[in-house]
Amino acid sequence: MARLTALEKQQLLVGSANGLFTRSISGQSNNSDGTVTFTTSTDHNFVVGDYVILYDTMDDDNEITVFNTYSSVLQEFEVTAVTDDTFTITISYKASASLTDLKARSVLTFNNEQMKIGNKDYPVIMIEGRNTNRLLNNANQFIPSETEFVLTVMDKISHHTKGRNTQVEECRKFCEVKLNLILTEFKKKIISDKMRRGEFDWIDVPISFTDVRIEY
Repeated sequence: MARLTALEKQQLLVGSANGLFTRSISGQSNNSDGTVTFTTSTDHNFVVGDYVILYDTMDDDNEITVFNTYSSVLQEFEVTAVTDDTFTITISYKASASLTDLKARSVLTFNNEQMKIGNKDYPVIMIEGRNTNRLLNNANQFIPSETEFVLTVMDKISHHTKGRNTQVEECRKFCEVKLNLILTEFKKKIISDKMRRGEFDWIDVPISFTDVRIEY
């Protein structure tokens, strides 16, 4: 079996993370209180306090190509309640909205090399690959299986609304929840048992981040 290149490994991880936080919607119900509950086609990984984007189609570069019938402008909606196969958000109810291709996503995932930072939405996961123990042979440069990846999960501090210090603390915890869901899905060896955490401004938005190194 041919060994995967570092980029191919990144693409597999990106696809897995995208699938984990993307679900097709199969039904909706009006709760008569300004909220709508969407039923997903399969169990999902959304959590209360998450922010989902509803969209019709998304291409391989994670660019939304068709806006959904609920909104002509890309928006994030806070998840207020979940069950295994439903999530509830505050949105104007539209019984006529077509759910044929409607999807929800709460995490946008990109290869670090391919990411266009200036026009992406939040939250986002950056997967950065670094080859360890690269060896030279007669034919070419050999990339062993011990490829190291840094997964960085980021979220808007403004998504957590109880004051600056509490916002930062809650945002860190929320990023850790997402990261742990991804690590559980990947089932890869963790290089470091320490999660690096911090805050910075990404473009002009205050962000909290958590990252960890794994081995493919």
